[in-house]
Amino acid sequence: MEQAERQQQAEKRTRVLGEGPLARVLVSMSLPGIVGMTVNAFYNVTDSAFIGRLGTAQIGAVAVVFPLLTLVGAIGLTFGVGAASYISRSLGAGRRDEASRTATVALAGTVLSSIVFSVVSYQYIDELLVALGASDTVLPYARSYAEVFLFGASALMLKQCLAHCIRAEGAARYSMAGLVLGAVVNIILDPIFIFVLDLGIAGAAYATILSQVVAVVFLSAHYVRGRSYVHVGPASLRPDRTIVREVIGNGGPLFFRLLLETVAFGIINSFARPHGDAALGAIGIVFRVLLFASFPVYGFGQGYGPVVGYNYGAKRYARLMRAIRLGYIWSSIYALLVAALVVSMAPWIMRIFTTDPEVIAIGSWGLRVIHGVFPLFGLQTVALFTCQALGKSKPAYLIGIARQGIFLIPIVFVLSGLFGLDGVIASQAVADVLTAMLGAVFMITTTRYLHREQRQNSLSGVSDGLY
Repeated sequence: MEQAERQQQAEKRTRVLGEGPLARVLVSMSLPGIVGMTVNAFYNVTDSAFIGRLGTAQIGAVAVVFPLLTLVGAIGLTFGVGAASYISRSLGAGRRDEASRTATVALAGTVLSSIVFSVVSYQYIDELLVALGASDTVLPYARSYAEVFLFGASALMLKQCLAHCIRAEGAARYSMAGLVLGAVVNIILDPIFIFVLDLGIAGAAYATILSQVVAVVFLSAHYVRGRSYVHVGPASLRPDRTIVREVIGNGGPLFFRLLLETVAFGIINSFARPHGDAALGAIGIVFRVLLFASFPVYGFGQGYGPVVGYNYGAKRYARLMRAIRLGYIWSSIYALLVAALVVSMAPWIMRIFTTDPEVIAIGSWGLRVIHGVFPLFGLQTVALFTCQALGKSKPAYLIGIARQGIFLIPIVFVLSGLFGLDGVIASQAVADVLTAMLGAVFMITTTRYLHREQRQNSLSGVSDGLY
């Protein structure tokens, strides 16, 4: 009886995606993601602040390892975001079994990929870190952090995948709780492992791994205790071509975006390395702050995507297009406010991380340049999440690779040659402007496509459902 009641509650929670008041549903679905991602971003910032107290070389080591952390998260996000898109559309179309199989396949793929990634990365750890910009003074610290982190990389990947699969069925609060729990544990453990146990920069890595394990255990309990509408287990491990194509096709754009970010960060670090450890450390801090500012938008997208996907699967076009419009407006307002705050307070923000005056000077200028165009970030990100949620993998791929691949990598080569370190930093701002322009084009074409599909369904007698 208790199990039946749980299933009814889970089904009711899922139906709200297509039937509840839209603004309230978007807030209730997105707020947990925003809180979860913001807390995780806060952990990244505090992690850097604690490590910054160890010295300038250690700050540089964080900048070098940061792209590797991004790549680890990208693998988990690939399976999580790809599965979430198909899970929400399957539930909207009433295909619960398909949703269950998708979640199970995604989690199994995450585990397998994490093992392969860790083994290969360990084999070439020094070569990887040098390629990512490590200097002779920074390399030992970067290695100390990376070796510990790679040992537990599977926990971070699984956390990302679990959180997205759980959120896709409407359980956004539980997903948020898992993310927040992991981040809070990390923040508590950081000073203990770094300073009290005197493990230095390796202590930060130990704290990260232990906190991710705690988050994975908590999130897994959603399925183990039967609270989910979607079932995960050996019986559902039945991959087929459609599920694999949907998971990889819809998660792939974000993976390639983050993979290119890894490559781009490595290139930026390499161009900054000749300017000294202070330049390398300053750039690392600037991009950590940018990530902190970006995470709430990604958090919003995590709640926004299932709403868009469910209503597209249910053919509720009017409601779908209202959700897209609200997504663009809300994310753009947020990005504008953050840009104003960071630009006006850049030197004070840098002093949170370091007392080195050279690092503060370089970083303050970098924060102002990069965040000066941050108001455009909402447009490009909502365009990406919209294409992913609709299952339009090709435009999502293009938007995903544009920012750090099509634009940033060639731009940093050109601007670094013309303006030195200033050009290296400014290349991200130029890439963001160009990506926002591309995102605007796709938002316009996607809206026109949905209007055409709505008219075709009206002519064939398919109801548009609730507004």
